[in-house]
Amino acid sequence: DKKDKKKSDSGSDSDSDVKKKSDSNSDDQKSKVTLSGLLNFIDGLWSACGKERIIVFTTNYVDKLDPALIRRGRMDKHIEMSYCCFEGFKILAKNYLRLDSHDLFERIRSLIGEVQITPANVAEHLIPKTMDMNAEESEIQFYFVWYVLARII
Repeated sequence: DKKDKKKSDSGSDSDSDVKKKSDSNSDDQKSKVTLSGLLNFIDGLWSACGKERIIVFTTNYVDKLDPALIRRGRMDKHIEMSYCCFEGFKILAKNYLRLDSHDLFERIRSLIGEVQITPANVAEHLIPKTMDMNAEESEIQFYFVWYVLARII
């Protein structure tokens, strides 16, 4: 029913403008989160603190968010976390394996350009299995990362 849908282009964030959204499979849940409740919670956090606060929201679908949630004053900074690029990979390799360069860097440059992999996924494979990895173990770990990237293609 069109009456029950909130107009996304109105930009209003008044409590009376927001209808409770429920999922047909969640009727037996004890509590339901509404947009109105979320907005009140966020605004309450901002008003209750005397100092600056940083609240981090993440989504894979920013275009599906209600304009009331992402308006200025509520979400002032939007940062797109894109897929890993080669420069990002080099930083991760330096931080996790203490590698500034490697023979496989050029191969990895081309692989990174062909796949969509997040920095978190790359870092997961670069994290040393022990805190006291020696150079040979770092090398093996690095080859494993190259193998993982090559398998994605």
